[in-house]
Formats: sequence, structure tokens, C-alpha cells
Amino acid sequence: MQTVSIKTNEETRQLLPEYLDKKQAAEYGRTTTKKLALFRKYGLLKYAKVGQEYIYKKAWIDEFYNTWSCYDLSNEERIRAAIQVKAIREREKTGTR
Repeated sequence: MQTVSIKTNEETRQLLPEYLDKKQAAEYGRTTTKKLALFRKYGLLKYAKVGQEYIYKKAWIDEFYNTWSCYDLSNEERIRAAIQVKAIREREKTGTR
């Protein structure tokens, strides 16, 4: 197995053109890189990691917004609350506790 070392964002873009770096993903999603990090931290947004860099597909960002657009995710406290509300709604739909 050969290991490829990627040192720059430009190298990442050339090898993985369908992925966005965090700045591009934030621009595409009309948010900040700090909020992207929170969405990632709480498992709301899919990502991949290349070296120390997180990368995202546009489809993953679209999926995130399709799932979470009806919730207030303006800060970390509200993100945690939205996760709880979503879980309650899903349990109500399936009839489980």
C-alpha cells in the first residue's frame, strides 16, 4: 500500500475535486467555518479527513440543510436542543420511547 502525503489545499483539490475545503464548504453553505466545526462535532454534517484537514462534499452539505433547516442552529446550546427535539419527534413518529 502506498501512502500519499498531501501538504496543501491545492493538492487536495487536484486529487479530490468533488470535495470542498472548510472555507469553500462554509461559503457554499452560507455559514462560518466555526459553525461547520460545531455541526461536525455534533455529528450533524458528514465529512472526510485528509491529514489535518476536514473536507466536505456539496451533497453532504445539501443533505445537512435538508435535514436541519427547520431547526435553530445559531449556537452550540441551540444545536444540542435541536438534536434532542429531533430525537423526540422521531420517537413520536415510530411510537417508541
